[in-house]
Amino acid sequence: MDYSNIHARIEQLNLKWQEYDFGDTLYAEIPISVFSSQTSIIEDCETQKYKIKFQNNGYVLTFKEKEEVSFVTKIMAMLRTINSTVSQSEINQDKAKDRVVNIKH
Repeated sequence: MDYSNIHARIEQLNLKWQEYDFGDTLYAEIPISVFSSQTSIIEDCETQKYKIKFQNNGYVLTFKEKEEVSFVTKIMAMLRTINSTVSQSEINQDKAKDRVVNIKH
């Protein structure tokens, strides 16, 4: 099985990733029967993206490195948050002005 096929099958599992040892590695645990039936992987292996380790307790551990978000993506996310906050503030100020005008009439 080629790496791209392994990656696609693992990504279809929608695993719940958790931090491993407070580092840049994430892991997910899934029963061997589910993992093997959906990926056709039946033994430990490693690709550029994933490390698969079968455990004696009936589960498979899947490891991957955290994906780094680019600096531009981080800046864009911050700008969207700021824009949203400012817009909401302006809407709230306009509503407050409308209430004051309605009270004066």
